[in-house]
Amino acid sequence: MALTAPRRTAWGDRALDVARGAFVAVGVLACVSTAATSIAVGGFVIAWLASGRGAALLQAAWARPDVRALALFVAWTGVGVAYSAGSTHAAWQGLWSWHKLWLVPLALPLFDAARWRVRFARAMLWTAAIVLVLSAAGALLGWPVRASNPAGVVLQNYAAQSQFLCVALLLAAWRAGLATTGAGHEAPTASPRVRQASAVLGAACIVGVLALPGRSGWIALMVAAAAIALRALTRRGRPWIAALAALGAVAVLVAAVAIEPHARARATLAWDEWTHAADSPVLTSLGIRRVFWTETAALVAERPLLGAGTGGLRTVYAERIATRYPEGDWRAEPAADPHSLYLLIAAENGIVGLALFALWVAVTLRVARHRSPDGFIAAAVLVMWCVTSLANSHFRTFAEGHLLAAVLGVMLAGRRA
Repeated sequence: MALTAPRRTAWGDRALDVARGAFVAVGVLACVSTAATSIAVGGFVIAWLASGRGAALLQAAWARPDVRALALFVAWTGVGVAYSAGSTHAAWQGLWSWHKLWLVPLALPLFDAARWRVRFARAMLWTAAIVLVLSAAGALLGWPVRASNPAGVVLQNYAAQSQFLCVALLLAAWRAGLATTGAGHEAPTASPRVRQASAVLGAACIVGVLALPGRSGWIALMVAAAAIALRALTRRGRPWIAALAALGAVAVLVAAVAIEPHARARATLAWDEWTHAADSPVLTSLGIRRVFWTETAALVAERPLLGAGTGGLRTVYAERIATRYPEGDWRAEPAADPHSLYLLIAAENGIVGLALFALWVAVTLRVARHRSPDGFIAAAVLVMWCVTSLANSHFRTFAEGHLLAAVLGVMLAGRRA
């Protein structure tokens, strides 16, 4: 829906442009700096309010089915605060952890113009190019850009860097040629030079993700590759070939992980940690996840419909493990997040909350399908986050959550095809 307002002023137009620029900065900075991202979010909200068009913007957002579906899920998490088994602070903290998604309805009415979506893509791709150059230099010279990260990781951590590069890969593919999808679509066609540079950058993003130790990044890369293959061939009227190409893209990446020694070692380590969770003398990444998942699933079975309330998992989990593991055992590690978004939602907000979250995802994907050519990016990134959140909570973590909000807020804003 195009933005309309009863009173349109030069001040309001400037304020909205500032809000747009700040929101683009949220996507660029999400995986770079927590402080800088928070400043960008604050600037976006202040400029949004200062425009004086809040009512018109909210009305335009509310007309969208994906926004209404998101409102249902947010409302249910708010209801969960009232019956939370945790403290009042924990309940409100649990509700606030979803605030990244609240930014999406505020942004959607601002990015109807294709030029702003192109600007967002350019900013993200330039950032990805800088990240790749610094990563390569750091890895070759053994120079850690951040003291807390190994050489070659320049963003907040390797998981965030993997997710960012996968988003950049999708945007690079879009700029390399997937933007031209037929008559009636508004995205401007990139010049041949831009398309070639985007293709090269996309290939570099693939190498950059494979070089990182993040297993979730490899999964995200497979989703991105499959999405690109599907989009490239489906738009040419070859759905069956597109499906086979998507499977082929995933198979190639699986083979790459299996062949590369470091990646193979990481995959083998993950399997060993998972299978030896019961007898391992020390805490391991996959071992603790297996314990978290087992115990949280048991809690879901005890309170299947409503769950323990928003922010209530830490309390009920602590009560459960206190009687199951001796003091000092690493398996008695407390958990406010079981490192699985779906188990977390089911444990705190029950089957009702999980169903409402699934409804929002389904409605958003349906909306993305009919908003060409940019909805493809939003749909692919949303699916990527859904898959990686099987073993993480990327919708709620600071870096990944803000990155997702930026992509959805910008790339879902295109007009209906």
